[in-house]
Amino acid sequence: MSEILTKIEGSIATLTVNRPEARNAISGEMMVAMLQFFRAVEQRSDVGVLVIDAVGDHFIAGGDVKSFAQNASKPPAERAATFEGFVHNVNPVFLTLERMPQIVVASARGFIAGAGVSFVAGADLAIVSTTAKFMLSHIKIGAVPDAGASYYLPRQVGVKRAKEIICLGDTFTAEDALRIGLVNRVVPDDRLAAETAALAARLAGGPRVALGEAKQLVNQSLDNTLAQQLYAEAESANRVTRTEDFVEGATAFGQKRTPVYKGR
Repeated sequence: MSEILTKIEGSIATLTVNRPEARNAISGEMMVAMLQFFRAVEQRSDVGVLVIDAVGDHFIAGGDVKSFAQNASKPPAERAATFEGFVHNVNPVFLTLERMPQIVVASARGFIAGAGVSFVAGADLAIVSTTAKFMLSHIKIGAVPDAGASYYLPRQVGVKRAKEIICLGDTFTAEDALRIGLVNRVVPDDRLAAETAALAARLAGGPRVALGEAKQLVNQSLDNTLAQQLYAEAESANRVTRTEDFVEGATAFGQKRTPVYKGR
């Protein structure tokens, strides 16, 4: 079976990492497949939600460390070029997740390390089971964080906490992740799939254009001045209020009924 499984059902797209025998460690080829699917989803106006999950007892255990060890024997310049190339190949994946109008939901259990932490942090919403254990272990092999970890963590958990996670490489629990703001929800392990499906369905039934606009407003807010953000909100309001979903939402509110959005 493929190491990357994909499907689109209704307005919900799902990418499932399928390499449980290696704790779903990500190879370069898998990153390419992920990027292809993410870019395809990005172009789908009929898709409002992207769920990222994994097969088995663990989410994503980072990159393929066995390949790291194999490349460690190369001369310094060749070794550096290999690893820098790998990092650059990963970057478009996270740029696409940030840019796409769809709401990205990470659903994770078990071991979450390296790039796995980045997928959780880079998702718009993250739901994990009580079995989740997080670790950024780059420092333990003499490396530095990649896949956007040094970008996401300071913004989500604060600078000092981010430095602690990155520089010590200690393992922390699902409850720790919830407390510091890395994830949105922690649920019993046997409820993870059902709770993820319910969350995805709720988002998929929402006003798709407004959700995409709201996502981008929040994403850009930390780099904007107040004046820039107020202007961006006004521009976004201009686009959203042109949609049929805005009319339906406003009308339903006035009629005290549940709106039925059509994604346009």
